[in-house]
Amino acid sequence: MVWNSEGRRRQGFVDKDMNVAFTLGQEIEDAGDFHCGLASVLVFNRIGFIDKTGSLAISPSYRPQHPRQRSREVRFSDGVVRVRLDGFNGCYINTNGELIGKFSQGSDFHDGLAAVAVVINADGKVVDTSADNVQGYQSPNR
Repeated sequence: MVWNSEGRRRQGFVDKDMNVAFTLGQEIEDAGDFHCGLASVLVFNRIGFIDKTGSLAISPSYRPQHPRQRSREVRFSDGVVRVRLDGFNGCYINTNGELIGKFSQGSDFHDGLAAVAVVINADGKVVDTSADNVQGYQSPNR
């Protein structure tokens, strides 16, 4: 948190020398850490992303995954982030804000992979970060 000259609390970011890099506008309710050059922000209960200058890089047009989710829980990994779009909890966008995959459910990417579920047959799937290689996943319990 950064305090402005009027003594009001504002959220912001500092650089490694502890200088204020920028403060966030009052419309921003919450902000996360930077990952892959972007930080998530919560604006009117929508998640978007800012760059390291504090400018919006990806418009806040995504709903939180669940009602109490804060923006700091949403972060890029391997250049991809999971967002909620049109009722789908397994949507993935890249750092340019381009939709690269859409599934009914999904997990975050780690080491280039994310577990996803497909509505049609409810089987678990694994998708790589390019979203063009979906591999079937058979549960060991089947």
